[in-house]
Formats: sequence, structure tokens, C-alpha cells
Amino acid sequence: ENLSVARSHDAADISNRLRALSLRFGRLVERRVYHDPSKVSSVAPNDRSRLDSAGFTLVDCPTRNEKETVDKKIIVDVMHFA
Repeated sequence: ENLSVARSHDAADISNRLRALSLRFGRLVERRVYHDPSKVSSVAPNDRSRLDSAGFTLVDCPTRNEKETVDKKIIVDVMHFA
């Protein structure tokens, strides 16, 4: 799912909680965090290292010509994975 995490919360902790909840539905093969580093709501620098340590793949998706690059990368990766 595409969502943003408030800077006042720990992104790694929230992501690990989501992972624990999703395991009820089956095996989790890969965990990725897609973000646009140019947006204020993007992953904070200190969260990047914690997410990496927690086993997430960090995918930088800079905005290009006002298009939703993050959404498009997620769609392409889902199609590739399927």
C-alpha cells in the first residue's frame, strides 16, 4: 500500500508492525519502501538506515514532470513479481 509516515513516528517500527500484520495472509517475500526524496513527507535520513537495518529495500523514486513516479514503480514491480 502507498502511505506516508509522519515524521513524529518511527518508520521502521511502523513498517515492522505492518509486516507482522501481513504475515497472517501468507509468506512475505520482499519488503520495499518506495519514496520520493524531494518531498517533505519522504523518508527521513535517520529512518533510512533503520529501515535498511530492518531488511527493507529502499527505492528512490524522484518526481519526473509532475508524474507519480512512486505509483508507477510500484505497479511495474508488482507486474514483474507476478
